[in-house]
Amino acid sequence: MVRRRWHGWLVTRCITVRRSVAATRSELWAACATARGMAGWQADAVIGDAAAGREVTLSWPSLNLSVDVHVVEVVSEERLVLVLGQSRLTILVETGGIQLIHEGLASEDEEQGMKSAWQGALGVLAHGLEAHRGRPRRVRWLLQPVETSAPFAHVYFTEPRALAQWLTRSGGVGREGSPVELDLWWGARISGKVIANTPDRDLVVSWSNDEDSCLALRTLPAPGLPNRRLVALCWSRWSESDFPSEHVRGMEGALERLARVLGRRGKA
Repeated sequence: MVRRRWHGWLVTRCITVRRSVAATRSELWAACATARGMAGWQADAVIGDAAAGREVTLSWPSLNLSVDVHVVEVVSEERLVLVLGQSRLTILVETGGIQLIHEGLASEDEEQGMKSAWQGALGVLAHGLEAHRGRPRRVRWLLQPVETSAPFAHVYFTEPRALAQWLTRSGGVGREGSPVELDLWWGARISGKVIANTPDRDLVVSWSNDEDSCLALRTLPAPGLPNRRLVALCWSRWSESDFPSEHVRGMEGALERLARVLGRRGKA
């Protein structure tokens, strides 16, 4: 859901995203209000549990990004409100799910990007709680600046003929909840399901034959590069073992191929 709200003369944008999660209310609250829980889906590293009047630091070291968000309201196992500048996030813990209300978004691109990001993040949260209960998440990012648009890149994340130009030997990606079978260029195979698939934006799939990990395919703004976006592979694992080097090398090569393909086609 997307809404517009007036604050004086400023029009801000508001989105609502909800996800069903097979977890108890206390487990959902811990995922939203503790540093360890938030690191399972909101950010790659978190400092501070949520307490009214305090700040929580969310960071993504691989992206060289860190923000301090102010906790303005806490109702245990029900409601949490976080504020960063004009942006306000309300997290509602419900029986069997979580609802997010994000207000204060400034542009259509930010609105669409945040909606997709939250849908993917909640998908990772659900997968972590349902398949890896009690285990911490580890994250590996691979990034490539490309001259493209988010909708055009999404075609290369999902359509079989486009995927075959950079990532796969066979296979495509369907709607959320559908099965996934992708044969990758370097001989590996992804078997799992679609955790999140936002039209014209981002994709998250589970990788059941890699210890039930998750792989997100995303586009992000590229700071200082107005005509480009960062194409990102974000790999989440709940295993103590290292990220398999053969897959890391394969993904790095795949992103380089994607950059060449999209570079030839230009910005859509």
